[in-house]
Amino acid sequence: MKKLGLAALSAAMVASFSASASTTSATASWQGVISGIVAGETIMITGRDGAEVVPIGQLMRNTSGSLVGPDIQLEAWTNTGTAATPVPGELIEVGTTINDDIAGGATAYSGLEWQVTDIATFVEGAPVNGIGWTVNNGNTEIAAFDGMGALTSGTLATDNIIKVNVASSDDTATKNVIDSHSGKDAAVSVTIVLTGS
Repeated sequence: MKKLGLAALSAAMVASFSASASTTSATASWQGVISGIVAGETIMITGRDGAEVVPIGQLMRNTSGSLVGPDIQLEAWTNTGTAATPVPGELIEVGTTINDDIAGGATAYSGLEWQVTDIATFVEGAPVNGIGWTVNNGNTEIAAFDGMGALTSGTLATDNIIKVNVASSDDTATKNVIDSHSGKDAAVSVTIVLTGS
């Protein structure tokens, strides 16, 4: 089993606004977990088209009061460098042999598995409990977090490209926690592990 591309995603939200009869002002700031990639010896997670930096999506509040984030594209690439200094080689096609000069020689991948291993919520840089999340690949749920530490994570197999998005739970408890932090900067971080076999 060739293991491990690790991506930490973070999405930040701007939420500090004030208004009066004669003036309007807005304060914008961004904070959260620094996103990045930890590559394996033979595979790595990249952003769109092999970009070595995972993009950050904006976290927004929808009309129901829940928080949602747009798709962030993640791709499975061979690593022609090392785990310490990764270099994207080729987009992995499952069931084909990769002929690039990757560590260990040519490699065939019969399968890929993406798994969510952690979800964390921050408000003004401090961790916050009580906000439930779902993590999706497009419209397919791949993980759920109850907001109190319990993570249910499925494995998404075979796709070499996934489009990850997040949505807070659409329940009263989650909305109450979100409402209690109204006007404050918020971020959610999702850690995803890619395993190739």
